[in-house]
Amino acid sequence: MGSAIVLAAMLFVFFVRDVQLLAAPPRGGSWARLSLYGGVNVIYLTTTTAILVSTGYSPLQLIHTSPLWLLIVVWHCLIWLLCLGLHRSGRSNRFWLAALFPTPVLLVSMASGTFLLSHSTNSIGTVPLAFVVALCWWSAVVIAATKVRAVAPGAFVGRVAIDFAGMANTTALMFVPISGIPPGF
Repeated sequence: MGSAIVLAAMLFVFFVRDVQLLAAPPRGGSWARLSLYGGVNVIYLTTTTAILVSTGYSPLQLIHTSPLWLLIVVWHCLIWLLCLGLHRSGRSNRFWLAALFPTPVLLVSMASGTFLLSHSTNSIGTVPLAFVVALCWWSAVVIAATKVRAVAPGAFVGRVAIDFAGMANTTALMFVPISGIPPGF
Protein backbone atom coordinates (compact mmCIF):
# COMPACT_ATOMS: atom_id res chain seq x y z
CA MET A 1 0.00 0.00 0.00
CA GLY A 2 2.85 2.38 0.84
CA SER A 3 4.44 1.79 -2.57
CA ALA A 4 1.14 2.58 -4.29
CA ILE A 5 0.90 5.89 -2.44
CA VAL A 6 4.47 6.83 -3.37
CA LEU A 7 3.88 5.86 -7.01
CA ALA A 8 0.67 7.91 -7.13
CA ALA A 9 2.49 10.89 -5.62
CA MET A 10 5.28 10.59 -8.19
CA LEU A 11 2.76 10.37 -11.04
CA PHE A 12 1.15 13.56 -9.76
CA VAL A 13 4.50 15.39 -9.47
CA PHE A 14 5.55 14.43 -12.98
CA PHE A 15 2.09 15.23 -14.34
CA VAL A 16 2.42 18.76 -12.95
CA ARG A 17 5.97 18.96 -14.31
CA ASP A 18 4.98 17.96 -17.83
CA VAL A 19 1.90 20.17 -17.89
CA GLN A 20 3.93 23.18 -16.77
CA LEU A 21 6.70 22.53 -19.29
CA LEU A 22 4.30 22.05 -22.19
CA ALA A 23 2.04 24.97 -21.27
CA ALA A 24 4.82 27.51 -20.68
CA PRO A 25 6.26 28.09 -24.18
CA PRO A 26 4.70 30.43 -26.71
CA ARG A 27 1.60 29.21 -28.50
CA GLY A 28 3.22 28.68 -31.91
CA GLY A 29 3.72 24.99 -32.68
CA SER A 30 2.07 23.75 -29.49
CA TRP A 31 0.30 20.82 -31.19
CA ALA A 32 3.58 19.69 -32.73
CA ARG A 33 5.21 19.78 -29.27
CA LEU A 34 2.31 17.94 -27.65
CA SER A 35 2.28 15.31 -30.40
CA LEU A 36 6.02 14.75 -30.12
CA TYR A 37 5.71 14.48 -26.33
CA GLY A 38 2.89 11.93 -26.70
CA GLY A 39 4.80 9.86 -29.23
CA VAL A 40 7.93 9.80 -27.09
CA ASN A 41 5.98 8.74 -23.99
CA VAL A 42 4.12 5.99 -25.85
CA ILE A 43 7.39 4.58 -27.20
CA TYR A 44 9.22 4.70 -23.87
CA LEU A 45 6.42 3.27 -21.73
CA THR A 46 5.57 0.51 -24.21
CA THR A 47 9.24 -0.43 -24.60
CA THR A 48 9.86 -0.38 -20.84
CA THR A 49 6.81 -2.53 -20.19
CA ALA A 50 7.77 -5.00 -22.94
CA ILE A 51 11.25 -5.34 -21.43
CA LEU A 52 9.82 -5.86 -17.94
CA VAL A 53 7.33 -8.47 -19.18
CA SER A 54 10.16 -10.40 -20.82
CA THR A 55 12.25 -10.39 -17.61
CA GLY A 56 9.36 -11.52 -15.42
CA TYR A 57 10.09 -8.90 -12.75
CA SER A 58 7.76 -6.19 -11.56
CA PRO A 59 9.23 -2.70 -11.96
CA LEU A 60 9.79 -2.29 -8.22
CA GLN A 61 11.47 -5.70 -7.89
CA LEU A 62 13.82 -4.91 -10.74
CA ILE A 63 14.96 -1.67 -9.14
CA HIS A 64 15.33 -3.23 -5.70
CA THR A 65 17.34 -6.22 -6.91
CA SER A 66 19.83 -4.71 -9.31
CA PRO A 67 22.38 -1.90 -9.56
CA LEU A 68 19.99 -0.25 -12.01
CA TRP A 69 19.52 2.44 -9.35
CA LEU A 70 22.88 3.98 -10.29
CA LEU A 71 21.76 4.47 -13.89
CA ILE A 72 18.51 5.98 -12.63
CA VAL A 73 20.37 8.44 -10.40
CA VAL A 74 22.70 9.43 -13.26
CA TRP A 75 19.81 9.86 -15.69
CA HIS A 76 17.84 12.04 -13.25
CA CYS A 77 20.96 14.13 -12.63
CA LEU A 78 21.45 14.60 -16.38
CA ILE A 79 17.85 15.78 -16.75
CA TRP A 80 18.36 18.12 -13.80
CA LEU A 81 21.51 19.50 -15.47
CA LEU A 82 19.55 19.95 -18.69
CA CYS A 83 16.94 21.93 -16.74
CA LEU A 84 19.68 24.10 -15.22
CA GLY A 85 21.21 24.69 -18.65
CA LEU A 86 17.85 25.62 -20.14
CA HIS A 87 17.17 27.98 -17.23
CA ARG A 88 20.52 29.71 -17.66
CA SER A 89 19.98 30.07 -21.42
CA GLY A 90 16.84 32.09 -20.72
CA ARG A 91 15.15 30.79 -23.87
CA SER A 92 11.68 29.91 -22.62
CA ASN A 93 10.67 28.58 -26.03
CA ARG A 94 13.01 25.59 -25.45
CA PHE A 95 11.99 24.69 -21.88
CA TRP A 96 9.50 22.09 -23.13
CA LEU A 97 12.41 19.93 -24.34
CA ALA A 98 12.98 18.79 -20.73
CA ALA A 99 9.63 16.96 -20.89
CA LEU A 100 10.87 14.77 -23.76
CA PHE A 101 13.43 12.92 -21.66
CA PRO A 102 11.84 9.93 -19.97
CA THR A 103 12.39 10.01 -16.25
CA PRO A 104 12.95 6.54 -14.81
CA VAL A 105 10.79 7.19 -11.75
CA LEU A 106 7.88 8.23 -14.00
CA LEU A 107 8.37 5.17 -16.22
CA VAL A 108 8.54 2.85 -13.21
CA SER A 109 5.42 4.45 -11.74
CA MET A 110 3.50 4.14 -15.01
CA ALA A 111 4.76 0.59 -15.63
CA SER A 112 3.74 -0.39 -12.09
CA GLY A 113 0.30 1.08 -12.69
CA THR A 114 0.09 -0.84 -15.95
CA PHE A 115 1.00 -4.10 -14.18
CA LEU A 116 -1.64 -3.42 -11.51
CA LEU A 117 -4.26 -2.77 -14.18
CA SER A 118 -3.24 -5.86 -16.13
CA HIS A 119 -4.36 -8.08 -13.26
CA SER A 120 -7.92 -6.80 -13.60
CA THR A 121 -7.94 -6.77 -17.42
CA ASN A 122 -6.78 -10.24 -18.41
CA SER A 123 -8.25 -9.97 -21.92
CA ILE A 124 -5.74 -7.27 -22.94
CA GLY A 125 -2.04 -8.05 -22.93
CA THR A 126 0.27 -6.03 -20.72
CA VAL A 127 2.11 -4.33 -23.60
CA PRO A 128 -1.07 -3.16 -25.40
CA LEU A 129 -2.34 -1.98 -22.01
CA ALA A 130 0.88 0.05 -21.59
CA PHE A 131 0.09 1.69 -24.94
CA VAL A 132 -3.40 2.58 -23.68
CA VAL A 133 -2.01 3.90 -20.37
CA ALA A 134 0.50 6.07 -22.26
CA LEU A 135 -2.27 7.45 -24.49
CA CYS A 136 -4.41 8.21 -21.43
CA TRP A 137 -1.45 9.98 -19.78
CA TRP A 138 -0.82 12.01 -22.93
CA SER A 139 -4.51 12.93 -23.23
CA ALA A 140 -4.64 14.11 -19.63
CA VAL A 141 -1.45 16.19 -20.09
CA VAL A 142 -2.80 17.72 -23.32
CA ILE A 143 -6.11 18.68 -21.71
CA ALA A 144 -4.41 20.19 -18.67
CA ALA A 145 -1.74 21.98 -20.74
CA THR A 146 -4.32 23.60 -22.98
CA LYS A 147 -6.32 24.75 -19.94
CA VAL A 148 -3.22 26.18 -18.24
CA ARG A 149 -2.05 27.81 -21.46
CA ALA A 150 -5.32 29.71 -21.69
CA VAL A 151 -4.80 31.09 -18.18
CA ALA A 152 -1.19 32.20 -17.77
CA PRO A 153 1.35 32.34 -20.59
CA GLY A 154 4.59 34.26 -20.20
CA ALA A 155 8.32 34.13 -19.61
CA PHE A 156 7.93 34.01 -15.82
CA VAL A 157 5.71 30.95 -16.11
CA GLY A 158 8.42 29.34 -18.26
CA ARG A 159 11.08 29.93 -15.61
CA VAL A 160 8.78 28.54 -12.91
CA ALA A 161 8.11 25.48 -15.09
CA ILE A 162 11.77 24.71 -15.70
CA ASP A 163 12.64 25.29 -12.02
CA PHE A 164 9.85 22.90 -11.02
CA ALA A 165 11.07 20.35 -13.56
CA GLY A 166 14.56 20.43 -12.08
CA MET A 167 13.15 20.15 -8.56
CA ALA A 168 10.92 17.22 -9.57
CA ASN A 169 13.93 15.31 -10.89
CA THR A 170 15.96 15.87 -7.74
CA THR A 171 12.97 15.01 -5.54
CA ALA A 172 12.44 11.78 -7.46
CA LEU A 173 15.93 10.67 -6.47
CA MET A 174 14.73 10.37 -2.87
CA PHE A 175 12.50 7.51 -3.94
CA VAL A 176 15.24 5.51 -5.64
CA PRO A 177 15.94 2.64 -3.25
CA ILE A 178 19.36 2.52 -1.63
CA SER A 179 19.15 -1.25 -1.16
CA GLY A 180 20.61 -1.73 -4.64
CA ILE A 181 23.99 -0.27 -3.70
CA PRO A 182 26.70 -2.84 -4.38
CA PRO A 183 28.76 -3.80 -1.30
CA GLY A 184 31.82 -1.63 -0.76
CA PHE A 185 30.50 1.24 -2.88
